[in-house]
Amino acid sequence: MATNLENLLAASDGTQSYALLDGASIPNLYSRLEALDVPFTSLLNGWSSAAFLRVAPFIAEIDPDSPRLEKLIDDAIPVGGMVWFCSTQPIDRIRSRLFKFYYWRKGKNHVYARIADAMYFSSLLRIANGDQLRMLGAIAHRVIIPRNNQFDVFVFDNETGHFVPPQQATEEVS
Repeated sequence: MATNLENLLAASDGTQSYALLDGASIPNLYSRLEALDVPFTSLLNGWSSAAFLRVAPFIAEIDPDSPRLEKLIDDAIPVGGMVWFCSTQPIDRIRSRLFKFYYWRKGKNHVYARIADAMYFSSLLRIANGDQLRMLGAIAHRVIIPRNNQFDVFVFDNETGHFVPPQQATEEVS
């Protein structure tokens, strides 16, 4: 039987993958990411990256040979604490785009959205407008959302400007 990591890698079609991980759902996420010895970054920056270190979302580059990665993924999936991205973009560009969906500001007020939560991200794909979807499509041509004991796979369809199941895509970016 294939592991969650093997299934995610198979669904990735061999492209570079990144995990968006929810620090609010996964205990000790920061220290676990440090132990993976892979590039990772917080969606937060400045003082908030230190202040909210224990609950911040992080993006980690996937290295299938990292011995601790499988355990982290197995811990993240049941709590809905991960969204998987396939992208040809560098991690800093992915972070910059995702931050626009994570931090919302109006005047002096602001709010942080639970973008790394699988259910939240799945809902975001359904309610986002065309510009927002194109912004996501520019950094991720494939998104895999582990939910309800299955992997929901979406590819960005350049023709429609939406994320759709692979069988509905008219052209998948590689």
